[in-house]
Amino acid sequence: MRTSSKITGAAILILLVISSLVWTAAIHADRRGMLTVSFLNAGKSAVVFIDAPSGRKVLVDGGSDASVLRALSKVMPWYDRWIDVVIAAPPDAARTTGLIDVLQRYNVARAFTSSAQGSGPVMQTFERSLADAKGQGTNVSTLRRGQGIDLGKGAYIEILFPD
Repeated sequence: MRTSSKITGAAILILLVISSLVWTAAIHADRRGMLTVSFLNAGKSAVVFIDAPSGRKVLVDGGSDASVLRALSKVMPWYDRWIDVVIAAPPDAARTTGLIDVLQRYNVARAFTSSAQGSGPVMQTFERSLADAKGQGTNVSTLRRGQGIDLGKGAYIEILFPD
């Protein structure tokens, strides 16, 4: 057998082993229909991450810096770059700065903001990030009192006081 055939065979074997390890990790990451709520430490504020029984993921607030990305890596699989709902409740830098990084790193299906208006350079950057995400297909809307966000399999979020 030629050396190049041995190298090709070894490379294919290594790729098969790596592929099986990735699929094993993906299968074991399944939460089996459980509702999981995680409170993450992200800078000066707490961030709430919800993993619904249907598999939908919700992030409420983003913290005061990019440490939310490190916190998310502890509750989400490394290969998952999709968040179904992002909620930016209060318009202040202490809770929305991290969402700028989240919107750049993750694909977000829906983003909700408060009707209250924030000011300052951080809020302007956040608004630009929201506009960019909207251009990439994110549905951006304003929270309303009594609004429900369906998470599937009987789980939902009811908005009580969005302002």
